[in-house]
Amino acid sequence: METMIGATRLAAKTLLAKKEKISSELKDHLSRLITAEQTSDHFKELDALGILESAFKEKPLLIETVCIKSVQKLIETVWHYVFMHYFWLKKHVSADAQDKSVKEKKYN
Repeated sequence: METMIGATRLAAKTLLAKKEKISSELKDHLSRLITAEQTSDHFKELDALGILESAFKEKPLLIETVCIKSVQKLIETVWHYVFMHYFWLKKHVSADAQDKSVKEKKYN
């Protein structure tokens, strides 16, 4: 997991450093992945990766360069391998948050 996420972060950094012509929205999503908090469960990183993967699909790229297409393909491939784990984490993170909220209400 760490290797795949690390590869996508590095690719995102490289794409931003090359100053390719991409939308500001896509730049924001790339930056969000780069700066996502690294945790033991990788939830925030996976969340940023999923949003970025969706952004590439939703908005057609104005100029398709080899660099942009390579980064897009890497992100799609990594997301393909990790999306089930992300949604499993998402389910458990929200369930844990609800349990914590219920416990806090009982003590108040």
